[in-house]
Amino acid sequence: MDALIIALVNKLMAWTVGKPFWTAVLNAVARLDGVVDLDGNGKREAVLFELLSAGHQFGKRQFNRAVEMALVVLERRKA
Repeated sequence: MDALIIALVNKLMAWTVGKPFWTAVLNAVARLDGVVDLDGNGKREAVLFELLSAGHQFGKRQFNRAVEMALVVLERRKA
């Protein structure tokens, strides 16, 4: 069931925020997992820094949606 949820979230996020941006956010969240406290503002600041350093441009709502869903995917992968 987790694999199905992950696949659906990946497709939905690629459609809503764009595949390259979604992939960048998902990779950044996965890299920072265990290194940075991914709860609260810490995750947003760390992921934001990673994406800005890589030259990505994005809107606040797009960024927030992508980070939250990347955490969902990460939790499902660990389950």
